[in-house]
Amino acid sequence: LERYALVNKTFEKFFNLDRPIIAAVNNHAVGAGFVLSTLCDVRVASKDAFFSLPEIDRGVLANGGGMFFRLRMPQGFIREMIYTGRRFMAEELRDASVFNYILPKEEVLPKAIEIARLMAKKSLPALKANKAAINQGELRTSWIETYKMGQEISAGLTAGTDAKEGVRAFLEKRDPSYVDR
Repeated sequence: LERYALVNKTFEKFFNLDRPIIAAVNNHAVGAGFVLSTLCDVRVASKDAFFSLPEIDRGVLANGGGMFFRLRMPQGFIREMIYTGRRFMAEELRDASVFNYILPKEEVLPKAIEIARLMAKKSLPALKANKAAINQGELRTSWIETYKMGQEISAGLTAGTDAKEGVRAFLEKRDPSYVDR
């Protein structure tokens, strides 16, 4: 149970990080490693990497299976992975929408860095607020409850300097220069 306590604490902290997380998966992701990648906001995978939940081959529960529900991954994929323990190549999971990009290995990290650079140009308070709203939305059962929560967060952001700069930059047809990074 000590191991599980550590894994649970790590997963929870990872999920609750206040900034977007990008997974650049160059090699195989097995068990908890695969589950950890699903906690990331954006996932870039090598077409040569395989992904598996081999717990069934050890006679134990693939408890991370629940994590795949948050990806809206089709039940058939989740159940086949858990019940068979077989390895799936990234391309086999394309239709399950696990990855944002599936690329040759040498392109994985550059793509992840490209996405990170795009995000780094954005308002940090807005990124944090969007991350919190998305995470909280996944934990709620009603879309209207999630929508209203988002409105409250958005109302708070509009009072900030970044929101004002974003509107000014749009009206002046220039890139924004955010200060709250």
